[in-house]
Amino acid sequence: MASTHTFHTIDLSDGKTSQRTLQTVSTVTLPVPASPALSRTSTLVDDGPETSKQGALSVSDFEGIKILGRGAQGVVTLVKDRYTGRSHALKVTKAAKLKPKSYLHLFEEQTTLKRLAGIPWFVELQGSFYDSAHFFLLMKYYPNGSLGSFLGRGRLSPVDARRFAAELIFALGLLREKRVVHGDIKPDNLLLDNRGHLVVADFGMARSFNEPSPLAPWKEADATCRGVGTPVYMAPEVWRKPNAPQSYPADVWSAGVTIYEMLTGRLPFGPHSKYLPALETCFATIRKPLTFPDDLDIDVDDDARDLVHKMLQVDASKRPSIAAIKKHPYFMSM
Repeated sequence: MASTHTFHTIDLSDGKTSQRTLQTVSTVTLPVPASPALSRTSTLVDDGPETSKQGALSVSDFEGIKILGRGAQGVVTLVKDRYTGRSHALKVTKAAKLKPKSYLHLFEEQTTLKRLAGIPWFVELQGSFYDSAHFFLLMKYYPNGSLGSFLGRGRLSPVDARRFAAELIFALGLLREKRVVHGDIKPDNLLLDNRGHLVVADFGMARSFNEPSPLAPWKEADATCRGVGTPVYMAPEVWRKPNAPQSYPADVWSAGVTIYEMLTGRLPFGPHSKYLPALETCFATIRKPLTFPDDLDIDVDDDARDLVHKMLQVDASKRPSIAAIKKHPYFMSM
């Protein structure tokens, strides 16, 4: 089903290294993006970074401005190219802090971003390089910040929540087509481009899969045993059993938590305390029933409630697929 929204069109159908690697709880009201229609084949990508410098990238090519965020694998800093004056986001990972297997994860993030290159729904990798102590990933800078920064001011309006939910599900559908499990879907990892659309970022915990061998297709399954993520957004199968496999349904769960937060300005299975151990926060997802606030000023319609309930099924096998979510009545008005 292709459905037209007030802001733009989203296709909800089921169709389908040191070398320089440059690639050319109140309601928050968001600005209406003035943009043309976006679809799976959209090419709304700004021109790649220009530079007058020849040869390999170096950290000395950039001036640090401020820290944008910190993660398990590194720090993301806003930098300015000394040659062009253009701003970029630079992810810096200290080699000394990496365990041997973490090197594979680091290179997989780079590989995944290359796989997604040219798709405007995903953060743009613009370069990669290293020195004796660090690994660097140079990415496009999105000055409008993240969805998390907006949710810090309160919940979204029902219209904005539905629009962003549709964009998030659409992006997850593209990841499924590309055979990528993100592993850490949450508002802080959903950036806003200059047209007000979502851009999925931070693939440091992602796992991408290759096509199975035609000689032994049963040996290749799109599943990972990494027990990673952000506790309040992690699916139960990720943390309940050590080294238990998880796959695309884990991203569906995280998206369900994110949609709940957009609708209510709160996290499900709460209240949560930052002082609780991570495991206690996780256990709340299976100990407490999923409920919605009964505040008079929080209006969550029946279709939205039904969708979130389905996405937050503890049993991963009972969660809807991305194709089924696209057909849910919650999106029928778009």
